[in-house]
Amino acid sequence: MFVDILQFVVGALVVWFTLRDVFDTVVVPGESRASLRLASRMVFAGLFGLRHTRRRGAAIPAAFAPFVLVASFTGWMLLLIFGFGLMVAALSGWYRPAVPTFSQSVFVAGSSLVTVG
Repeated sequence: MFVDILQFVVGALVVWFTLRDVFDTVVVPGESRASLRLASRMVFAGLFGLRHTRRRGAAIPAAFAPFVLVASFTGWMLLLIFGFGLMVAALSGWYRPAVPTFSQSVFVAGSSLVTVG
């Protein structure tokens, strides 16, 4: 019982921080105070890697910004699926038929998240 409550709370926190990061990064104009700063961390890591691999005077590749956009979206979706998977696993007894394993909980959460909308 305690493990289920803890699992649900951790899943809810992962979902909360991920959605807050999405909101702060995409919706709020100006400097972001996002909690995870997923997109900005990927930009700085990518620029650091590009600085050491490209030759002098070469410009940043045109595909860098679209890559960061898609990678941010993918990272946010994976975190949401993981968080909702934790919540589904905590409430697995409420499902009919019950969801027996964590991998199936992640599958249920992922299929529910992708088909909504």
